[in-house]
Amino acid sequence: NAYNMISTSCKKYVYSDDEENFKTYVNEKFENKRIYYTQNYSNVDGIYVYILTLIDDIESTGTTGGFYKYSERIAIFNEGNDLKISNDNFIISKDINVSKEDDYMKVEVVSKNIGYDTVAYNLEITNKTSDGYILISDATNAKEVSLIVGNQERGALNLENAKYYISPGKTEEMFFTFTKYFDETTEESELHLNDVRILKTLNTEDSYKDALKVYSFNIGIWI
Repeated sequence: NAYNMISTSCKKYVYSDDEENFKTYVNEKFENKRIYYTQNYSNVDGIYVYILTLIDDIESTGTTGGFYKYSERIAIFNEGNDLKISNDNFIISKDINVSKEDDYMKVEVVSKNIGYDTVAYNLEITNKTSDGYILISDATNAKEVSLIVGNQERGALNLENAKYYISPGKTEEMFFTFTKYFDETTEESELHLNDVRILKTLNTEDSYKDALKVYSFNIGIWI
């Protein structure tokens, strides 16, 4: 019954549509009897966000050796005719479905996953070439992928120790995460792939020097 109260997008992106993953979360948080309290956090477009805090039932257990305390953000909103909950600091997923292409690739911004302090964009990128690798990021530059928020350019948080590329003729799904608070009023306007590199091979020590072409690819994300 508790799992059925979880929102569709939270089930998908937090628990991979697997009730066993939700049970693991519950068992970790409620290993012992807990009590809880909530605090209003924000209300944006009918989505109510609260800080949920779980602590040990101190009256029953005492405080010898310390006690358990855990906090996270939860969101409550209407999904169809039912109230649903997103938890574990996840808020909601929103479809975007905008695309742009050039001679080398097609980029579709499928959706964005909104957390209380981050936003993650889901991209599907197709390599239109028959013999070239398209390298989006290899963590050489902190802003190889960036998000425009108002007049700010914010670099993706998850580029370190990762290589994002698309083989010839293939399509890859990529998530890029940025700092963005849920109740921040300034909206995102563009995603920038700042250092797209076309390569004959990925086995190179300098992806910029050995690239056949280096260019920027910007796509509007207004919804």
